[in-house]
Amino acid sequence: MWDEWNAKTPAAQVHEALIADGVLVERLESITDHQRDQFRFSMGPMDLDFAGFVGLRLNEQALHTWDVEVTLDPAATLPREVAGADSIELSSSEADDHVDLEIPAESFVRLVYGRLDPSHTPSVVGDHHLDELRRNFPGF
Repeated sequence: MWDEWNAKTPAAQVHEALIADGVLVERLESITDHQRDQFRFSMGPMDLDFAGFVGLRLNEQALHTWDVEVTLDPAATLPREVAGADSIELSSSEADDHVDLEIPAESFVRLVYGRLDPSHTPSVVGDHHLDELRRNFPGF
């Protein structure tokens, strides 16, 4: 599949990707409420309902759009609504524990996707080991 895709010209890739996205949007919009209730999509350890699947696809689209934008403009950032909430917490520690790392949502997304390079690293709060974290999140 990837050999076929990679053999296409860049213009053909853009054209065909836009057509495929349009077809997907049309199909998603045509799904009935009953079909949405019955919808399940499994991928690895994830078992998604309709909303979860659409959210996953939107997330993928937003990050790939940013991938293109950042190649043309290294200062391009993820829009706030794409990066996520103002803050998140991924911890089961006790409430009085110290903060291990505090970074903006966009930086967290960059970290998880292997794109938190030194030139995009913000000031951080807490005991952090960014080099170790970067090794654990090398990207896809």
